[in-house]
Amino acid sequence: MKSISFILGLAVTGCLVLPAPARADAPERVDSREVGKIADDEDAKRVCPRVCAPPARWNGKWRPKRGGAFVCDCVVSGQPEAAAPEHHDGPPARRRRGAVANDVDGDGKADLVLQYDHKGKRRWQARRSTGEAFGYNKDWTDTSTPDVVAFDLFDADGDGRADLVLQYDHEGKRRWQVRRSTGTAFAHNGDWSDTTTPAVKPVGAAWRQVANGRR
Repeated sequence: MKSISFILGLAVTGCLVLPAPARADAPERVDSREVGKIADDEDAKRVCPRVCAPPARWNGKWRPKRGGAFVCDCVVSGQPEAAAPEHHDGPPARRRRGAVANDVDGDGKADLVLQYDHKGKRRWQARRSTGEAFGYNKDWTDTSTPDVVAFDLFDADGDGRADLVLQYDHEGKRRWQVRRSTGTAFAHNGDWSDTTTPAVKPVGAAWRQVANGRR
């Protein structure tokens, strides 16, 4: 049985400083992007090029990470990133924009999850991997609440399917909500945590294994 607790960073600053956009002549960098299970080099050749979508490209390297996840190394050019919904840092810390990959239906293959805005709603769409392509599976969830951001995509309830974790501000509180994967949708089941402390930011998720009453 798994349980999860959010760690909240309580650093408060008087202003928000945003990083300057990348210059067109900036050097290339390696961006490590987390995916679901990779069985071998042949599997990586199918998964990583999709994760390292243009303008990024896969540099041929992949590796396992603690906790059962895997990483593809993507080479990113110095060109400014296209406007896309930002995906906030998650555990372990990483930056991603617009799309993430993880196993949302529990079949052992990393699926593609997209975020976009349409007709006054922010929407999340899961395109499940067939092993040959990401199939179109319609929207899995949406919200009309403004400024909701996807904090991360991971298995919050221990059922083997990655769940969608959202962060938003409402009625004077910063809130975190887990929409659990059913295998065909992200089910809305209310906030999992909130705080009235200003400028709180999540810095990760602490996993605890609980067995026979011992941690």
